[in-house]
Amino acid sequence: MKNTVLLLPIGVALVISGAAHAARSSSVAVNGVSRPPPCNLTLGDDGIADYGMIPAASLIRGNYTDLPYKNVALRIACPRKTRVGLSVTDNRPDSLIVAFGEARYNFGLGKAGGANIGGYRLFLEQSGVTTDGRPANQIFSVIGSRNWNKTGPGGQLGKDRLFSWAAPNTSVPAMFQTISGSILIIPTLNKPENLPMMQQIKLDGAVTLEIMYL
Repeated sequence: MKNTVLLLPIGVALVISGAAHAARSSSVAVNGVSRPPPCNLTLGDDGIADYGMIPAASLIRGNYTDLPYKNVALRIACPRKTRVGLSVTDNRPDSLIVAFGEARYNFGLGKAGGANIGGYRLFLEQSGVTTDGRPANQIFSVIGSRNWNKTGPGGQLGKDRLFSWAAPNTSVPAMFQTISGSILIIPTLNKPENLPMMQQIKLDGAVTLEIMYL
């Protein structure tokens, strides 16, 4: 998995024009960019959930195979209190398996011999998240909407959602300096008859997590 920090600059433009005569005018443009203090996003184990060697014999014909879940620690640290959100993008969208449910909650595990290997779901559990060392009120907004709601206990990450954090008993993004938690990863493999089982298959899931300044 890859983590990035996305800076959203605020553009400031000022145009001054003067005309002593209508035919002799000019303009001066003053441009500037104001950026929020950069926050740092880090993931435990370099953001890698390694499942090692999976015996082919453990896959049962006609069945999808659920792998054990893994946790990857997540931490957002800012130089000072900042209002941020977190979004997620699938880097393997062409390997989704429709049978695994809604596409917005599923992430692809890559391809092998043209076949889709499987998929996985991601959760940022409400109970495990803290802001500045205290329990957090985790909230989400559907991207493009201005409405915020408290997440469920599981805190399922969706491609159409922006996660943020609020003060207790509120649902408005608040300013914090540190946000800590862990991302729960739950993978499922495709049915063995749909995979090229005579070759080595490498799980190749990847998402991008982005910090959004609110």
